[in-house]
Amino acid sequence: MYNTEEKQEVIRKRAGASFLRLTPLTVKVLIMVGLVVTLIWPLLDYYQSKRLKEVFLSQLSKKLKYQAHHGRIELDSYIKRYHQAVKVFTVLESFIAYLNSMEGREEEEPPLIYDQPPPWYPRRTIARSFVLPRFAILINDRGKVLEIYRTRQEEIPDSLINPDAIILQLSIDQNYMTTLNGQPFLLTSKRTAATKSGESYVLMLASPLDQEFLVRALGHHDQEQRVALITGENPYILASNNPDKLTKGALLNDLEDKFLIEGKSFFDYGSSDLMLQFVSFIPLDEVRIMTEEMLSSNRQRSAVVVFVIVVALLQIMGWITHRIAILTKLVMGFSEEILGKKMEGNLRGDKLFILEQRFSELIEDVISSRKGMEKKAIELQKAKDELEDKVTERTKELSSTNVQLLTEVRERKKAERKIEFNYNVQRVISSVLRVSLEQTTLKKLLERTIDFIKSVPEISFKSNCAIFITDEGGDRDGENNRHLILKAESGFDSSLIEKCSIVPFGKCLCGKAALSGEIVFVDRVDHKHEPLSDSAPDHGHYCVPIKSGDNVTGVIAIYLEKGHIRNPMEEDFLQSLADTLAGIIERKRIEAELNASNELFQTLIDNIPDSIYFKDMENRFVKVNRAKAVNSSTTIDDMTGKTDYDYLPDDQAEGAFKDDDLVKETGQPIIDKVERISHKEGIEKWVSVVKIPWYGKNREIIGTIGISRDISKLKATEDKLRDSEQKLKYLAHHDALTGLPNRLLFNDRIKQVLSYSRRNNKMFAVMFLDLDHFKDINDTLGHDAGDDLLKEVAERLKGCVRGSDTVARQGGDEFIVLLIDINGIDVVKLVAGKIVELLSKSFTLKGEERFISTSIGISVFPDNGDDVEELVKKADIALYDAKSKGRKNYKFYKAGDR
Repeated sequence: MYNTEEKQEVIRKRAGASFLRLTPLTVKVLIMVGLVVTLIWPLLDYYQSKRLKEVFLSQLSKKLKYQAHHGRIELDSYIKRYHQAVKVFTVLESFIAYLNSMEGREEEEPPLIYDQPPPWYPRRTIARSFVLPRFAILINDRGKVLEIYRTRQEEIPDSLINPDAIILQLSIDQNYMTTLNGQPFLLTSKRTAATKSGESYVLMLASPLDQEFLVRALGHHDQEQRVALITGENPYILASNNPDKLTKGALLNDLEDKFLIEGKSFFDYGSSDLMLQFVSFIPLDEVRIMTEEMLSSNRQRSAVVVFVIVVALLQIMGWITHRIAILTKLVMGFSEEILGKKMEGNLRGDKLFILEQRFSELIEDVISSRKGMEKKAIELQKAKDELEDKVTERTKELSSTNVQLLTEVRERKKAERKIEFNYNVQRVISSVLRVSLEQTTLKKLLERTIDFIKSVPEISFKSNCAIFITDEGGDRDGENNRHLILKAESGFDSSLIEKCSIVPFGKCLCGKAALSGEIVFVDRVDHKHEPLSDSAPDHGHYCVPIKSGDNVTGVIAIYLEKGHIRNPMEEDFLQSLADTLAGIIERKRIEAELNASNELFQTLIDNIPDSIYFKDMENRFVKVNRAKAVNSSTTIDDMTGKTDYDYLPDDQAEGAFKDDDLVKETGQPIIDKVERISHKEGIEKWVSVVKIPWYGKNREIIGTIGISRDISKLKATEDKLRDSEQKLKYLAHHDALTGLPNRLLFNDRIKQVLSYSRRNNKMFAVMFLDLDHFKDINDTLGHDAGDDLLKEVAERLKGCVRGSDTVARQGGDEFIVLLIDINGIDVVKLVAGKIVELLSKSFTLKGEERFISTSIGISVFPDNGDDVEELVKKADIALYDAKSKGRKNYKFYKAGDR
C-alpha cells in the first residue's frame, strides 16, 4: 500500500502521462519550434548580421577599387586622345594653307584672340568629335604666341599668352600636366614642318583638369558613382563628378569621417610636375542605410524561410498524424474483422500514444500478418526513393548554380588581375622613360630596367635576366658578322657572364631571336641553348628582340622556371618594353655621336671669324673663341670668368647685361641687333649681335650664347648709300632752284587730296599762276637775277598759305598752289588777293629795285571737276582769262570759258 506522499506522486505521474497522451503531436512540435526560435534566433541573427556586414563592406570596397581603376583607365585613354588630336590638326590642308599665308606677321603685335573658330581651327574632323580643348594656341618657332582660340568667354591664363621655354619643350609631342594660375591644366602641342617661308609653328591644345573635363572623360555614369581627381602631399580634390558633396579644394583627410574612400590609383605623365590620384567615394550614411536595408531584407528572408519551415513541419506533422489515424483505424478494423476482437478507446489526444497502445495489444497478431506489413514497407520504400530522387535533382540544380557563381567570380578576379597587370606594365614603361631622361649611362639605364622588370608581381620570372646590345662595329649588310654584347645582367655568375659576353647572331636562343627578329620561347633548355653553363639549372627562356624599324639593336633575355607555360600577356609586356628600349637606345647612340662631335665643333668655332662666346647665369664669360679674344684685345684664358664691364664702358656693359638677362628670363633670342661698341682702348666698332638661350642637359637655361660680327665697313657703306638715296629722292620730287615740290610731287599730293575730299565731302582749290613780265628781268639783268627772283617769289608764296597747303613750281615762271579743306570761296579769294598784293611789292635784284605782278587762275573741287587733269586744266583756262583782262588779278573758272 502506498502512503499519502507516494499516492500523490503516482497521481502526478499519471496526470503527466495523461496530459502527454491527450496533447496532439503537432502542438508539441510547435511548442518545441517556438522554444528553439526564441532561444537560438537572436544569437544566430547577431553572428549572421556581423558576418554579412563584413562581407558587404569587403565587396563594397572591391567595387570602389574596381571603379577607381576602371575610371583611371578611361581618363588615361581620354588624355591620350589630345595627343592624337593635335597630330591630326597639324596635318590638315586648311591648317597648312593658313600657316603659309602668315608670312610677314609682326611679332610685336599682341596675340589675336578668337571667340569663334578661327580659319586654322578644324570645323569638321574626327578629332573634334572626341576632344574639346578649352584653348587652342598658335605659336611661332621663337615661342611667340600669335593667335588664341578660346571655346568660351573666360580669362586666358598668362602662362598661355606668354608660355615659357619649359612649357613649350615638355608639351611638344606628348601630354604635359602642370598648374597655371592655380588651376591644373593638360597641355599638348605639336611642331609643324617648315612652311614655304621656312618658318615652323607650334599648335598647342590646353584644357583645365576640372569637373567638366572629368565628366567628359568618364562619359555618362550613374550618379551613385562618385569619383574625383586629387593631388598634393596633403591630398585635396581637383575635380569630381559630384561637386555638391565632393567640393573642389576639399582635403581628403577631412572626408574620411563622411565617406568610404577606396581604390586610390597613382599615376603621372613623364616629365609632368603633377602627381594625380583617382579615388572612388561613397557616403558613410549611404553605406549604413544600405547595410541596414541588406540586414532587414536578410531578416525578412530568414523569417520567410523559418515560416516556410514551420509550415512544412506542420504539414508533415499533419500528414503523419493523418497517416497514424488511418493506420489506427486499419489496425482496429483489422483487429475486428480479421481477429474478431473489437478495440475501443478515445482517439482524441496524441494519436501516436494511442497507436502505440494498439500495437502493444496486437503485437502478436501483427507478427502473423507480416505480408501486409511488408507490402506497406515496400510502399514506404518507394516513397522514400521518390523523395531521394527529388532531393538528388534539386542538389544538381544547386550544384549547377554554384558552378555558374564560381565561374563569374573567377572571371571577375581574372579581369581585376588583368587591370592590375596593365597598371604595373604602364608603371614599368613610365619608370624606364623617366630614367631615360636622367643624365645616366646606357648601362645604368638597362640595369635599372631589369630591376623594373622583376618588380612586376604578376609575372613569374626568375631572378636571372640580361639585356644585350648589338655591336655597332658589325657589318649591317652581313648578318653573320654581327654580335650581341652583354650590357646588363642580374643573377649571372662569373662563368656565365664570360660565356655570354659576346653572342653572334644566329647562335644560342638570344642570337636566333636577333637573327629572326621574332620572340623565341622555350619551356626548358635544349641543344639550341648554347653555351650551356653548369651553374645555370634547367630553366625556360623568353628572348625578345629590340627592334628599331627593321634593324635589331638588342635582345632582352628572361629566365623562367622549367616547364613555364607561354603567356600572351607576358609577351605583350616584354614586346612593349622592347619597343620602348629601342627608342631609348637609338637616342643614347645619337647622344654618343653628338658628344664625339663636340671636339669637331670646338675646332670649328675657333676658326670662325665672327666672335662667339658663352656666358653663365651671372653673365661671366665661360668660353670664347679666338676671334672674340682678338677683338677684345686679350686672350681666351684671360677672358674666362670676366664680364663685359672688364672690356667695355659701363653704359655699354650695362646694356649687354640687360640683353643677356632678357634672353634668360624669356627664353626668346635676340636676332641681329646692331650696336656701337667702344672698347676701353678707344676702339669703336659697329657690330651685329645674336643672343640665344644656352640650355643645359635637363633643358633648363644655364646662360646665354652670343655671336657678334664686325659690320663697321658695312655700316659706313650703308650710311653713304642712305644719304645718297635721300638726296636722290629729294631731287626727284623737288625743284632744284627753289626747293619747292615739283610737278611729280604735286601730282601725287593732289591725288591724295582728291581721294580724301571725296570720302569726307570736302572742298579744295587749285591756283595756277605765272609772273607778268618775267622775260624782261632775264633780258635786262640776266638769268642769275631771274633765278634770284624765282627764289624770292617761292618764299613769298609759302608765306601766304598754311603748312598743310602745297606750293609747287611747274617750270619757268609758272607756279601752282593747292589749298585743301576749305570752307568756301571766300577763303580762296582771301589767299589769292594776298598773293597778288605780296608779289606786287618791289624786289631787289643786283642792287636794283624791280617790280613784277602775277595773274592767277582758280578751279574749285567739286564745282569745277572731279579729277586731277580736269581741275588743273580749268585753272589754266582761268589763268589765261585773267591775263586777257589786264593781268595782276585772279579769276575763277566759269562754265563756258575756253
